[in-house]
Amino acid sequence: MSGGKIGMIVGLIGGLAGLAVGVVAMVDPGLLASAANKVLPGVKPQVQGSLVARGGDLGEWTLSPDACTSGEREGFFGVVLFKQGDNDHFVKLAKDPTTSATVLTVKIPGTDKARVIRSCKKLDGRVQRTSTRVNYIWSVAGSLEVECPGERLSGRVTFSNCH
Repeated sequence: MSGGKIGMIVGLIGGLAGLAVGVVAMVDPGLLASAANKVLPGVKPQVQGSLVARGGDLGEWTLSPDACTSGEREGFFGVVLFKQGDNDHFVKLAKDPTTSATVLTVKIPGTDKARVIRSCKKLDGRVQRTSTRVNYIWSVAGSLEVECPGERLSGRVTFSNCH
């Protein structure tokens, strides 16, 4: 078989595979993400660390997030950190678009309210866009270190592959 025919066959197979992936993505994007996590384990979100609230308006709790999503899904540059299956806690880390200051939004458990925190003794949030983009959403990676005596909130979290 000549090189031209082999190239044409390989191109046809690649085109059909691309079409199949496109159809799956339109029908069930979650299925595609699940398959990608199995084939490309480096794409799976990685979250380590914990945040602790010790009373006050935030209540008393510890959040050890095991999941994250890009803030781009909600229209901001940052990340949402949460524990799968826990609808009562989340933390959003964002950059204020006008000042570039770190802004933290913490859900108050047992309510439909959240506290926006703009300044603390230490509020160091770093979010970087990665080179991975799926369905027009950039994955992000970074870290959060917070020590807020007034809010009684402290902790450290690192995250990567948050899509």
